[in-house]
Amino acid sequence: MKHLFFGGVHPKGYKELSREAAIVPLHPSVVSVAMSQHIGAPCQPLVKVGDRVTVGQKIGDGQGLCVPVHASVSGTVTAIEARPHPGGNLQTAIVIESDGRGTLCPTVKPRDPEAVAAMSAEDLIAVIREAGITGMGGAGFPTSVKLSSGLGKVDTVIVNGAECEPYITSDDRLMRETPERVVGGLRVVLQILQPKRAAIGIEQNKPEAIAAISAVLGSGIDLLPLHVRYPQGAEKQLIQTVRVLVGVVLERAVECVHLLGRCGDEYVAVRAFLDLGKQVAGGGKVERQGDVRVNRLVVLCDPVQGLGHGGRRKDGQLCGICRTRVLSCVVAALGCTAARQHCQ
Repeated sequence: MKHLFFGGVHPKGYKELSREAAIVPLHPSVVSVAMSQHIGAPCQPLVKVGDRVTVGQKIGDGQGLCVPVHASVSGTVTAIEARPHPGGNLQTAIVIESDGRGTLCPTVKPRDPEAVAAMSAEDLIAVIREAGITGMGGAGFPTSVKLSSGLGKVDTVIVNGAECEPYITSDDRLMRETPERVVGGLRVVLQILQPKRAAIGIEQNKPEAIAAISAVLGSGIDLLPLHVRYPQGAEKQLIQTVRVLVGVVLERAVECVHLLGRCGDEYVAVRAFLDLGKQVAGGGKVERQGDVRVNRLVVLCDPVQGLGHGGRRKDGQLCGICRTRVLSCVVAALGCTAARQHCQ
């Protein structure tokens, strides 16, 4: 077999804990929206205590390397204060008490597909920026900035469906349940960047996801079943794998992490044009394993309560961040929370 990338290991995946559980929505009574959701400058609050907000309303924004954050529930702002953050420090957060109604902001409206197809790259990037979309990798780099930097430079776009990290099944469930939205998000990216080729790499331990994506893929995009090996989903390793499988030298392949982003990136990208973007977070080793859908770019006071226990580690066992407090923030790049049965 051709050498795909050097090294690699085969840790036990534990994906059976949650991969067959359908994604369910999570409806918290209180949310805490961190103003620091990604690498770069934090947002400044645009609301004050006592304000009424609606789902999708912009409640924070800033200058420079910054994208907006939005309310995930309709309700009342009860506090703007420093709260625990996954980075181990305190960051400003807007606390909202939900009214349980889920009232949408009037600005949250679907866009006509024909109108989207006629939009320029700059206009598409502006929509993605206003939707507050960031990459779902470690740094959560603002997607609009990455796309802007890739205009006229990207030869190949790769969507990362490897999901090689133990426990995590959120991308698997996304590809199985909403493949048309994952592919739709990729086509928006292709419309912006106009690359020569595009590929979606999915590890072979996700046969249902491979079949679901294949059924809606259409022409012009390669679907690449990948041998299972960690860290297949890392940037350099996946580029090397695709280079060998496609049989080309990717001289400028996927210079940005987003362009080599998790399939969840493409899912939220297309939702920027359809409705309020949402993300999916998985949980393993808890009372009720499964994936939950939470509103994009928000922080829940304790999202793992919906899975039965407080979490211990964010984004997996091998490359995740150990959460020092059960109630620390969960930011936009969350992919999984692995929790012990008995947190001490």
